[in-house]
Amino acid sequence: MAAVRAEYPARINLAGGWTDTPPYSLERQGAVLHVAVLTASMGVGGDGSADATASGGSCDAAFGYSANESGGGGSAVLGGRLRRAISATAVRLPGKPGVIRLVSDPGPGAPGRAEELHTTAALLSHADPSHPFALHRACVALVLVPGYAIAAADCTSRDGQGRQQTDATDATDARGAPTYSIDALPELSAVLEAFLGGAGIGLEVRTHVDLPRGSGLGTSSVLALATLHALHELSTGCEWRPGGREQ
Repeated sequence: MAAVRAEYPARINLAGGWTDTPPYSLERQGAVLHVAVLTASMGVGGDGSADATASGGSCDAAFGYSANESGGGGSAVLGGRLRRAISATAVRLPGKPGVIRLVSDPGPGAPGRAEELHTTAALLSHADPSHPFALHRACVALVLVPGYAIAAADCTSRDGQGRQQTDATDATDARGAPTYSIDALPELSAVLEAFLGGAGIGLEVRTHVDLPRGSGLGTSSVLALATLHALHELSTGCEWRPGGREQ
């Protein structure tokens, strides 16, 4: 399987919004009621500006990679097209060992961006929520190196910043809490080889959100789910369905 694209609808919150996230969820059980909705395509140009006639920009030229992928389905309504507005595509990159390419396609009010990671330490650097690829890095780290990702997140939640031990033999801090060591981190090429089941292959994760950023329609939480979904299917070759069923 060379590429997997996962698409999800936007969501409208009816009640309980944010009760499922810290700090509230650390003290009480959250309860959230959502409605999934299809939306009409806004269409954006390469700079993120709305354009009903634009086909959407691309960051492919930034690093010279390309991937053939089919577009998602939708329903024609009143001459327009309803679609799942949030998508993530995970792609194998032959001949790019030890490379993770993260791409955020242009969206309403948001220009396209791209970055390449070459070390596991860089992948684990996702504590700054203002970084444009913090969510992408966190999702990929959780799938590729879950133990280190959880340890890094635990350090960040306690101290407000990631703690990186220099002693490779020290697996816990003075309080017995897990930490991770830069010296002990596995090579990114080895991590990708284990995840993708072959040597000499890199990974691209491309996301697209056809909604205004910060709209509250799922541009972060649903996008994270779509990213994890695409990564899971790319690695396992099994179609994943909500509820844990695989085909």
